[in-house]
Amino acid sequence: MAQGSNEGARAPERIVVPDRGSAEPADVMIRFWARAVDAVLLVVLSMAAAGLAVALAGAGMEGAAWQIGLMLALLMLYEPGMTAWKGGTLGKLFVGLRAVDLQTGEWPRFGRSLLRAAVFFALTLSYLPGNWSLLGLATMAALAMAIGRHPHRRGWHDQAARTAVVLKDTLDQGSQRGDHS
Repeated sequence: MAQGSNEGARAPERIVVPDRGSAEPADVMIRFWARAVDAVLLVVLSMAAAGLAVALAGAGMEGAAWQIGLMLALLMLYEPGMTAWKGGTLGKLFVGLRAVDLQTGEWPRFGRSLLRAAVFFALTLSYLPGNWSLLGLATMAALAMAIGRHPHRRGWHDQAARTAVVLKDTLDQGSQRGDHS
């Protein structure tokens, strides 16, 4: 067997990106590491938001309402905001991934990014910390398998928003909103 041979493993099809040529889709593991970086960042930001809420409203019910509100706003604005602005969350940027709109070739705009984040959030509701249920594990395993088995490695949230996550280094360069690198 030749060194570096990947018998049995199929190479993903390159994704055609309008006005940019094509790109290699990101595999499940690198997407996992991007999510792990984002999870650490969101825990830190959530703790800061909780501290701010307690400072603003105290530790009672009003403070708890502020905590929940700030954390939900953070969760629902971080991913779509960063994806629309830079093509990915800080985790994706850190590991060299970008999300692209398969209709325009640009970073997904905010509405499409919000839909992508909302579908992912809905899929992961059954796997919230403290709710380590079999349903949650099955949901996350099914999502990972869907990404791994799709010829372009697109999950259900990617398919709903008509986006793909690609390796930035393989993305043919072209004009991109706000990206001059």
